Amino acid sequence: MATVTASNHHAIDDTDYEAQYAQLKEMLGSVGEKVWIAKTFSYDNGKKLFIGNNFTGNFNLTILDIREVYIGDNVMIGPGTLITTVGPPSHLWAEENTSVSQSLSISVTMYGSAVMLLSCRE
Repeated sequence: MATVTASNHHAIDDTDYEAQYAQLKEMLGSVGEKVWIAKTFSYDNGKKLFIGNNFTGNFNLTILDIREVYIGDNVMIGPGTLITTVGPPSHLWAEENTSVSQSLSISVTMYGSAVMLLSCRE
């Protein structure tokens, strides 16, 4: 489903901000006012992504929302950014293939290419 709704978002005309906003409201958990996300936006679930007011997500934004992602008001995320709620196994040599995950909150602007990963602790 995430692939279909993201494709719908990508297909909307670049100048049709109302249709883009309506599509974001349909595919994400919640969306504040004045939210814009460029085409080539990718996500896992969508419904676990909560965005505040005055948000800009630039091109090639990927958010792996296996767990909840909360983005506050007045945040801008630059192009080529990866945000993930899933990390590697807690012990890289574990016999079981278990990953760690946790929710995250973002309240500051990240501009330029960035990668936001969970920490790996032993």
